[in-house]
Amino acid sequence: MVDISICMVAYNHREYICQAIDSILAQETDYTYEIIVNDDASTDHTAELVAERYPDQVKLIARKENVGLTRSIYDMFVQAEGRYIYLCAGDDWVNSPKMIQKHVDFLEHNPEYSSVSNWMVQVDKDGKFLMNIENPVVDYHLSDLLLMNNCNGSDKGTFRNYFKEEAKNLEFLYKCGRNNDETPLWTILLERGPHKVLHEYLTTYRYVKKEGASNYNSTHSYFDMFVDQYGAVEMIKKEHPVHNYDGMQYVWFYRYFYPILRQHQLGRLISYLGFGKFLKMAALVPFIHCSNRELPGFMKKKFGGTDNA
Repeated sequence: MVDISICMVAYNHREYICQAIDSILAQETDYTYEIIVNDDASTDHTAELVAERYPDQVKLIARKENVGLTRSIYDMFVQAEGRYIYLCAGDDWVNSPKMIQKHVDFLEHNPEYSSVSNWMVQVDKDGKFLMNIENPVVDYHLSDLLLMNNCNGSDKGTFRNYFKEEAKNLEFLYKCGRNNDETPLWTILLERGPHKVLHEYLTTYRYVKKEGASNYNSTHSYFDMFVDQYGAVEMIKKEHPVHNYDGMQYVWFYRYFYPILRQHQLGRLISYLGFGKFLKMAALVPFIHCSNRELPGFMKKKFGGTDNA
């Protein structure tokens, strides 16, 4: 058994994936690790490049058929040998050689926490600086997720490997949508303990939105993104009906409402939700806080994240 499994999901990342893998191989750490790359049937020969360049350093899952993000992630998790898992994408990279050491050190000394992440640097497709992504909070709890409080600027980072013992019970990770791991994976982690955000820039997130590109941001309109987020909450209500998830849907509606308007896709939104539900949600848009995109007080009371059971 290794200490940490680096689970890297890839799709058409040939241009970037060596930087991602090399940033892991450059880690200065006392902990042992493995690197798992799941290539989801890339058309740009990403898998072939990884196999050729890192034959003894990477455990490669080279799919022949594209199954989507959530299934790819789940399959890596159930194969992970580490006590901890670090999830990343093949077009991002770690910019600090101490990231693994800091993440695992924290979890080793704080057993009540399920996971830990850090602030990030955002760059464009060419690696040019765009912005710093900072989450102002230090601890993130399940109640924050259900009420969508202060959730900007955090990824899942490194977390305890719950999939070794609970894989069957955690299948809702991929059953709640093809492209959206956020809602189910955050639920899995935060049910088991709070999340720590380290206020250090340890990783780099590459944002690519380009006509003709094959990545998610380039191929999905804001309406498509809303359907993925909103639909994932609809599915988790069925697959894991433990909490009140309604507040999350209101905030996702708020986040995408104006971008959908700008892309002239209001008709699609109304058709998707139904006119009655659309009016109900649109009426509350002015009340949702603009700063953190969180629910106002009277809605927090209504959607308090309490158990439905």
